[in-house]
Amino acid sequence: MWLFMAHLVPKDYDMWRQLAVVAQHYGTEREVFHCYKKATAADPRDLLVPWHLIKHHDQKGQLSPQIDLYKHLLRQAEHNMVLMRRLVAILQPKNMATEAAVLMNAALTYHAQGKYVHPWVEAALEDLGESLLPAQSEYETTLFDRITFRKQYVLTLPSGSPDLADPDLGAMTIDDLFLACDLLFSNNMNHDLLLLIKRVVRFFQGRHAEVVPDETVSDAEYNPQLHPRAPLDEASADGGAGMPLEFRVMLGVCRLNLGHVEVAETHFDPLRAYDVTDQLELYEMMLTAYMSNRHWGESCRTGRE
Repeated sequence: MWLFMAHLVPKDYDMWRQLAVVAQHYGTEREVFHCYKKATAADPRDLLVPWHLIKHHDQKGQLSPQIDLYKHLLRQAEHNMVLMRRLVAILQPKNMATEAAVLMNAALTYHAQGKYVHPWVEAALEDLGESLLPAQSEYETTLFDRITFRKQYVLTLPSGSPDLADPDLGAMTIDDLFLACDLLFSNNMNHDLLLLIKRVVRFFQGRHAEVVPDETVSDAEYNPQLHPRAPLDEASADGGAGMPLEFRVMLGVCRLNLGHVEVAETHFDPLRAYDVTDQLELYEMMLTAYMSNRHWGESCRTGRE
């Protein structure tokens, strides 16, 4: 009867949340999650209810509903990398790598512009006695707290903005760029990856506000004679251009795939200063790029090295 009456006020978010709690004790699992779905429809901005539903579908091994719910959360917590990593991990086994690549590219581009602000959510309706179903692990509790920046963070929230560079609060990391490289390479998105690598590295160097007019043409900003810079990682020399060696080689592969052979060579040159045994994976990446683009002469030269 109570469930029937609730349908008379379908947009009453608080009522549906409270009915979900009642259903946990006296109803069925189906009724619990029916109430949560109604609550989500009543207040799309809420983050807690979709999290209840995600855990429900995760327990049952249902990936498609989780994808929709993560996308819903990302509309409220825009470009939060804690959520994005989880979504991408689900998209890949669903053979949706292209969509994963597009989403990662958009998210990291946004972060690289210095726009990311964590959508801190006030703790609300915590006294309803709810528990995420099924019983969650400590990790999952912490994960949700990171997504919403609440509970243990509330007492320590500074008077100004929180530390938005904290990856635990949804900021991007260099590891996110490596993941994006894999996704964009596998989808032949060379031009997008070329720009993304440059922008993300500039962000971590504190250079994201710089205007680089030749960004899509010659990559002259990585000429160490014109623009000497310290490397992002002191342990990974890059020819004095301020770009880690791994990403220099990736830029070279992108340029080669785009047909910009001479520019590609400028990115491969720092790698050639290393012995093959010291940078075997990067040499293999360069050799594969030459061979896939039918540059047989360079393939032979690289193979001899």
